[in-house]
Amino acid sequence: MRDLPTFDKTEIIRIVRRGYGIRVQKIIPYRHIYRLETNLGTLFFKPFHSKEAKLQLIVKAQEHLKKQGFTRFIPFIPTLNGKPYYCYKKQLFYLTRWIDGHPSNYDNPFELRKAVHLFARFHKAAKGFAPPIEIPDFLGKWPLMFKKRTLELKKCRKNAQKYPRPTPFENLFFKHIDYYIEQAEKAIELLDKTDYVLLSKAGKRELPFCHHDPAHHNILITSTNKAFLIDFDYLIRDLHLHDLASLIIRNGKASTWNLKRCEFLIKAYQEIKPITPEEFAVIHAFMTYPYDIWLLARARYIEKKPWPLTYYIKELIRKTKNEKARQYFLDKFLYSYLLL
Repeated sequence: MRDLPTFDKTEIIRIVRRGYGIRVQKIIPYRHIYRLETNLGTLFFKPFHSKEAKLQLIVKAQEHLKKQGFTRFIPFIPTLNGKPYYCYKKQLFYLTRWIDGHPSNYDNPFELRKAVHLFARFHKAAKGFAPPIEIPDFLGKWPLMFKKRTLELKKCRKNAQKYPRPTPFENLFFKHIDYYIEQAEKAIELLDKTDYVLLSKAGKRELPFCHHDPAHHNILITSTNKAFLIDFDYLIRDLHLHDLASLIIRNGKASTWNLKRCEFLIKAYQEIKPITPEEFAVIHAFMTYPYDIWLLARARYIEKKPWPLTYYIKELIRKTKNEKARQYFLDKFLYSYLLL
C-alpha cells in the first residue's frame, strides 16, 4: 500500500478556515482522516487521494440517492464557494459532520440485519443514474472478467512452475491451484447457464450502480441504532447482485461459511427487496469464482508485489483453510435457492 501524506495541525486549521470559514479548536487524527472540534460542532475532515473526477462522481451519486429518497449517508459540507470539496495546493479535501457511532458488527444479528436492510434500500434507490462523468462500468462484463482472470490463474501456475527453487509458498500453492482453476472454470459454466445476459440488458435500461465495498466498517451504527452507509470511493456501474453476492461472501468467510447466517442475510434483504430465482443463479455463479485466490496469485506472479514470503504463506493458508466448508456452503446454497 502506498504511503499517504499527512498534514500538520496548523495546515489543517488554515485549510478549513480558508475553504469553509470554520474555526477549528481541536484536531484528533485517525490514521489518514481527522476529527475536528469546531465552532460548528464535531466534523470529519478527509484528504482525498484520488482524481477529482472520482470525487465528482461520488457527489453526483449522493445527490441522486437523495433525490430517490435515500438519505442514510453523510453529505459533504459545502465550501464558502458552494463547492462540495476544497482544493489546496493541488490536494483535495472534504468535510462532513461527524457521526457518533461504531462500525457495524456482522457477527451481531441485530446489526447485520440493519446493515442488510440499508444495502437493500440503497439498491432500490441506486437506479436511473446517468452522471455526466465516466463511471467504472462492470455491467454485462462478468463473463469476460471471469475468463480473463482464469487465464491469469493459469499463467500464475505456469510462472510458479518456472521457479528453479520453489519456496514453501509454491509448495502450498501447487497443492491448491488445480482445484481453484477448476472452480474458476465451473463459475464460467454456471454463469453461462443463467439469465445474466438478460439481467444485464435490463440493467442497461435501469442504469444501476453499486457501492462495491460492503465491508462491515462501511456501515456506521449510531447510539440510536440508525445505520449510515459511508465510503463511496469504489462506486461502479453494475447490477445490485454484485454488492449482494459480495455481502454474502464476506459473511460466509467470517462465519466459516455458516449457511444459517446466509439464510438470515437473504431473508433480511428480501424484507426490503425481493430476489428472483434468476438472480439467485447469478449470485451462485459469482460466489463460485475463487476471487481471493486469483487476487493473491496475481499479486505474486503477475504484479510481483514485494511482500514478505511469510505474508504470502499466511494469506494462502488463511484463504484455503476452509475450502471444504466453502464448497459445502456453495452446494447447499444451490439446493436451498435453485433446486427447490
